[in-house]
Order: sequence, then C-alpha cells, then structure tokens
Amino acid sequence: MGTKNLTKIYLTAVGTPELCAVVANLAHCPLIQDVGLGWNGCGDEVALELARVMPLCQKMTRIDLESNSVSAAGVEALVKALQSCPALQLIRLWKNTVPSNEAQQLSLKDRRLNFSPTLM
Repeated sequence: MGTKNLTKIYLTAVGTPELCAVVANLAHCPLIQDVGLGWNGCGDEVALELARVMPLCQKMTRIDLESNSVSAAGVEALVKALQSCPALQLIRLWKNTVPSNEAQQLSLKDRRLNFSPTLM
C-alpha cells in the first residue's frame, strides 16, 4: 500500500542482481517515473520483468540500467514493451553485454534506447 505514491526508486550499486521481485512490484506503483537499477549486475531476467511491468507504469519516463549484464535478448523485450509506453523517454543501457553493432541496430528500432553517450 505504501508504494502507491512512489515516483522514484534508485537501487544503484546495491550489490545484488536479484531485483526481479522489486521490479515486479513496480506494477503497484502507478505514479513511478524514474527507476534506477544501475551497477547491480542485473541480467535479462530483470529486463524481462521490466518489459512486463512497463506498460502498467504509464507515468514512467526514465529507466537506468547502466553497467549491468543485459544482453540483446533482454533489450529486444524492452523494445517491444516501449510500444505501449509513450511517456517513457529514456532507457539508459550503458556498459551492458550488448555488442556495439547490435546496440546500433537496436537504437534504430527505438531512439529512446541509449547505449552510450555517443549513440544518444
């Protein structure tokens, strides 16, 4: 109940990639706008859970996944979810496990994906 008014959550460098349960609970945060999960070693399981809850969080504008272990498969799931998220402006994906050639291709699918400062 206490999360209904949550607008920002920053779990940066908390030291665990096991953040799926936290991400799943974002579905109960209708006002959430900014989600920071950088530097946790999160992989595709977190990206897939984010893709599931993103359409339920219509006010979300920014997701930071910097320096994690998200692969191209996880990013593809995020791209599909972005179609239902007009308010979302940026998914920061710096320093993940997506090769630069794939990152460029994925950036062409949706400009809101940001893999590095040079690909903005």
